[in-house]
Amino acid sequence: MRDSTKKRAVIHRDADSKPTTAAQPRRCARRQSAVYKKPEPGSLYNIIHSKARIGLDVRPLLWTDLHSTLLSVHFSYEGLASFPAPRIHSYVPFRPPKLTDMAKRLFREVSTFADRKSPSPAKTHALRELMSGFFPSMSSAMADEELKLRFGKSSYQKAVMLSMVWNKGSLRSQSIEFAAARPVSSSPRKSKSSEANLSSAPLLAFVDREYPPRARKTLFRVPPGPLDDSYRSSPVLNLIQLRLKGLVPADTDQYAYLVVVLIPMAQQQLYGNDGRRRFKLSPPANEALSSDLIRVFKFDAAENNLVIYTGTIGADFLEGFANPARTLHRKPGGASSMRIDYTRVPIWPFYGLKERLASALGSEVTGERFDGPDYDFYGEELSSNEAGL
Repeated sequence: MRDSTKKRAVIHRDADSKPTTAAQPRRCARRQSAVYKKPEPGSLYNIIHSKARIGLDVRPLLWTDLHSTLLSVHFSYEGLASFPAPRIHSYVPFRPPKLTDMAKRLFREVSTFADRKSPSPAKTHALRELMSGFFPSMSSAMADEELKLRFGKSSYQKAVMLSMVWNKGSLRSQSIEFAAARPVSSSPRKSKSSEANLSSAPLLAFVDREYPPRARKTLFRVPPGPLDDSYRSSPVLNLIQLRLKGLVPADTDQYAYLVVVLIPMAQQQLYGNDGRRRFKLSPPANEALSSDLIRVFKFDAAENNLVIYTGTIGADFLEGFANPARTLHRKPGGASSMRIDYTRVPIWPFYGLKERLASALGSEVTGERFDGPDYDFYGEELSSNEAGL
């Protein structure tokens, strides 16, 4: 006869223990799907994606004319600033002027800076003394400054190298505000701190024209092979020569490296030392997008000209680098938000160079305004035929 009683499960437990319950199955938390926002047309992400085969994401030394074209950077030549300068008439006999001590010193610095045989440290010292002698309101510049290029939340350390930099705080006679940015906080203490940090932002920089080619040769250096270090790989050398040839700009005055120099200089005014943005870039809907002026200059030894570049960089352009999914140019009609105007300033004749240079740089940089045909004689009044140096 089959036993009808049901078998009971025996649970072994200690006296102090409690009956165990069956473990409840855990519910898997639903993963929130990431919301993908399509980059806006004309944004950096959109440009890089559309030219994926070219490889635009390279270090600044390898930027080409294509980078300037895709960023819609507009260059404009403003002509030759050859006025004021002494007038020498053929019917008036020329008599060398008696130079003052200050004029002799500045003339010597110009000659050292323009001499191709002068070593780089001597040229840097000469340019420093020349600028401080011409414009006393500008303090001594900083040499060999390296700036980082910011792209979204990332930053490229030592992206560009500047031979000399004058900061906004260098002007002791006036304070220059950055028009393209607005402080995040309206607190007086924070605003004061922001202004103090803003005064250390670069305003003017000198770019060595020979630095990019020299740095590229170091970057693409082919190490020597065996056989007493006399062996070179010809195929590799030929490929490198082709690569370097493709980096040469069509117009040396419209160098893509100058574009990548101006962008970090403008970004330097927006970020603190901790890497956080100190300013909002997006203005209200009823407020027009403003821009800031950044200036760099270089020396053309072949023509004995200083080439002065004034970069007008809009807030929307800077926000396009802070948020690469945003459109770079948001002006009406799609106009470019980054424009670079440049002019040439002859360094000879010496008299009038101070005024020509100040006219090209602007009173915001030099702290002085020069108008009219007059120029400085550096402590001694000379007749017009004596000042033909």
